[in-house]
Amino acid sequence: MDLIEPTFDISEYLRKPLEIQCGILDIPLVELSIDYKGKPERAVLNHYHSLGYYGKHCEGSYLILIIHALCLDKLHKFNTFKSRKDACTRYLKAQFTILQPMINEIICDIQKVNELSFKNNVEEILCEKLPPETYPDVNVEFAQEILSLLGRETTYKIAAMIAINPYGLCRGWPDLILTKDDNLKLVEVKHNDLLTDNQLYTFYNIKKFFDDISVVKITGKKM
Repeated sequence: MDLIEPTFDISEYLRKPLEIQCGILDIPLVELSIDYKGKPERAVLNHYHSLGYYGKHCEGSYLILIIHALCLDKLHKFNTFKSRKDACTRYLKAQFTILQPMINEIICDIQKVNELSFKNNVEEILCEKLPPETYPDVNVEFAQEILSLLGRETTYKIAAMIAINPYGLCRGWPDLILTKDDNLKLVEVKHNDLLTDNQLYTFYNIKKFFDDISVVKITGKKM
């Protein structure tokens, strides 16, 4: 898969209004007028929960975990130390970088690993003592649901895209991942801030894989 470089100069849009940033990305901008306490991401997540969605504030960690689990057996096979533990605990972006010569064989497992092995691999990764920011607030059942909604082919394409630039495309993902009625929704939350260079780059590359991706701007007050 070829990585799509933005057709615009990202540096020129870093200080543009959020409306213009979303416009150049062709991503909807939704204004949400609610007063809130704490973090705006939590407030927006609670708002979607009230609308019947289930979701998490994870900034792409579920997608990275899913790819990590599907590739775990091959990551172990090619691990420099022949260590299953290292394959579980080392950041996926680092492993994809180190193992570039074998990357095609590694990601091909995404379409071959059965559901039970995937579930076991997720549990195995989560059982390790990972830094809290690696896969925050994740559970196996939601990972299984997301994989089912994405499908193996799309998941493979996302992994192939990330493999081209692992450190660039493992960051900058939308804040929230939500599901409702067999639909998958990604939401970036903003208050007074703008999209960063990482977000502009990553959103541009991932939007083709998701039918419902948007930016929500809270216009209420922080109490």
